[in-house]
Amino acid sequence: MMTMKKSLMVAALLLLSGCSRTQVTLLPEMSGHVGRVIVTEEGKSTTLDKSGESVHSSILGPRESQSTPDAVRQSNTAIFNAEPAPFASELVYFKSESVEPIVDTASLVKVVKKDCETRQPCQLTLIGHTDATGDSQYNMTLSLKRAQQVRHILVEHGFSAEHIRVRSHGMYDPLVKKPVGVPEPRNRRVEIMVH
Repeated sequence: MMTMKKSLMVAALLLLSGCSRTQVTLLPEMSGHVGRVIVTEEGKSTTLDKSGESVHSSILGPRESQSTPDAVRQSNTAIFNAEPAPFASELVYFKSESVEPIVDTASLVKVVKKDCETRQPCQLTLIGHTDATGDSQYNMTLSLKRAQQVRHILVEHGFSAEHIRVRSHGMYDPLVKKPVGVPEPRNRRVEIMVH
């Protein structure tokens, strides 16, 4: 009878030891870079520094394992499918001193709606810019008005105003670097970031 109880206890412990409470798996960044993570449990530290390396926390303590990125992706498809799409970026250009976009607004709306389809709920950040001609305070105001104009166009076409943030950088974040006072049409823009 005592032998049977011991056998049952050993079997139960083996069963419980196979049930991981926590698993940490190191995955590469979108760029491919693999960082490092240190997992500490009950005074024992485990360093993960290779893609696919895992540590499982169980009743008997941490266990290390190695897997391929494809195997990790396959065994965690629900997690990977829930990943948000990377943000999209569109540029809208303006004539000098103008707040009216050069692009056809219907085309602009169509492109932004397409970008939003894979990013729900869709959030937009509009960043206004100018070239380096004129006064810096004037350029900050002009770039803000440009971003507000694009916001107005998008809201007119059904986008939710509460999901659109507006910022302005004036002449301080040029797409093409030019000396102060030199006009550059590619810097007169609003960047639409869809995330």
